[in-house]
Amino acid sequence: MNKCLPTVMTALCLALLITGCRSSGSSSPEPVHTYPAPQWTLHPKPADSVYFYVVGSSVNQSSPADARAEAYQDALRQISRQIVTEAGLGLAALPPGGILLPMEGAAILPGCVYVERFGNACNGFVQVSFPIVEKRKIIESLR
Repeated sequence: MNKCLPTVMTALCLALLITGCRSSGSSSPEPVHTYPAPQWTLHPKPADSVYFYVVGSSVNQSSPADARAEAYQDALRQISRQIVTEAGLGLAALPPGGILLPMEGAAILPGCVYVERFGNACNGFVQVSFPIVEKRKIIESLR
């Protein structure tokens, strides 16, 4: 059995090298995946007659779920900033945390979640739609 151990270890090491596995403590700046970020992360969908769109982002989160959640919160902060600006109130009108509540109708578009991992940190992007009619209601209630 001891004679097989070096052969088994060599085979395992080769398998790890071939499949590209790396330790969770890797400090490599390369993301786990090798494909580029989707275009919507840089160029959100333009507003239409029903919705406007924002891309929220997050950096240095501890997990993919945290990266997604923080990116969604960032999108809600962007929507809130746009609403208070259009209402003529300025950013000082935002509550602590920067998100107007309730934020009914905000939704992540299908297929528009992107998370990349760099070592132990995750960066996230989500594209969120928000109904223009809801935006108008909030603006009117703030005036």
